[in-house]
Amino acid sequence: MPRLRPAVVLAALCLTFACAATGRAPTVVLPDGVMVDFPTAITFTLPDPPQDVAGAAVVYKVEHHSCAEVSGYAPADMANGPRWTWDLSDAGGLPPGARITYRWETRDAAGVVSSTPERAFTVEDARYQWREVREGLVTVRWHSGSESFARQMLGYATESVDTLTRETGTPLQGPATIHIYQSTSQLRGALINAQEWTGGQAFPQFGLIAIAVPSGSGSLGKPYIAHELSHLFIGQATFSCYTRAPSWLDEGLATRAEGPLRPEFQSLLGSAIARDDLFTVRALRAAFPTAPAEASLAYAQSASLVDYLLEHFGADRMAIFLEALREGLTDDAALHRAYGFDQEGLYARWRAWKGLAAPAQPVPTPTSTPVRIPTPPGLNMILSGPAGATSQRVSAFTGSTAIAIATGGGAHD
Repeated sequence: MPRLRPAVVLAALCLTFACAATGRAPTVVLPDGVMVDFPTAITFTLPDPPQDVAGAAVVYKVEHHSCAEVSGYAPADMANGPRWTWDLSDAGGLPPGARITYRWETRDAAGVVSSTPERAFTVEDARYQWREVREGLVTVRWHSGSESFARQMLGYATESVDTLTRETGTPLQGPATIHIYQSTSQLRGALINAQEWTGGQAFPQFGLIAIAVPSGSGSLGKPYIAHELSHLFIGQATFSCYTRAPSWLDEGLATRAEGPLRPEFQSLLGSAIARDDLFTVRALRAAFPTAPAEASLAYAQSASLVDYLLEHFGADRMAIFLEALREGLTDDAALHRAYGFDQEGLYARWRAWKGLAAPAQPVPTPTSTPVRIPTPPGLNMILSGPAGATSQRVSAFTGSTAIAIATGGGAHD
């Protein structure tokens, strides 16, 4: 989902703490013939190939939440190796911290196929020397600043997880690792095709977050960590092969996680309520507008919708709602199971809570068929799993969310 940020906070931090140049990561040569040129490419070379080898291929997997067993099969260039280079820019990129398992398959002149043992490695941003601190399921990795700074960020992260668990009645579903960069330019150097305003990105299916928080920023980093952790938290809690959490829920919880609604958001929402110029719940299901004022209103109204559900029905009902989405129910069916009303019912009740009359004309509920959403990353991936899954090429950033640092733009997953 897009995430807009006013330039005042992070742009000011960038000026104060001297945003570093993006830089290029050095090529990392790993054992067994793997070279990582982060974030653009990984080259696999078969060491000591059999003398009678006639063909070879890399069989690889990217570890992440997926709807099916996923393997990539890449025939090697026999003239230079055997060797295969995975162009990550073509695949959409991989986040720092992604883990890959692979093996080689070779074929001799008689057609006999042999395999090497499976091996694994972690994709690292080698521009920096990373350190880490950990508490429970949450790990913070940082490369600049003191350990006290890292533990402060870890405290913000664990506090956010505790708050989300309490408010949603749902625990964190798996590990969460946060890579903290010192500037937005450093962060963009770790991402493929990142926009200038990108200040952070969550990858729920990987359990990973990459975010820019200068080490001297103190408590100013808290809302950014809370926001991205909320995206990871909800992405894992509602992971489904058939649907995804509505944007108003995902962004509403993330905006709420930051703390009290920002004054400019309160002002926009108040003015929109006074004019009765608001988004329906159904209109907030997919991508938000990119125009700054409309986008900000979408975030503010989404946070208010979540406030209404939590204040009137509590964490137990929210847990039922999240579990229904995880099962693949439509938004209307999930709302009915948890609250007894659909999207139009939620909109009408929220309007009444804000002192507005019922909508003049209820929006008809469209009928729809659940559609399987491909989630695994990679190039020429082979999907084998539930009926209906097909082989296709998809982005490594499927399911990721981004925050931005300046008005006038948005990041789409």
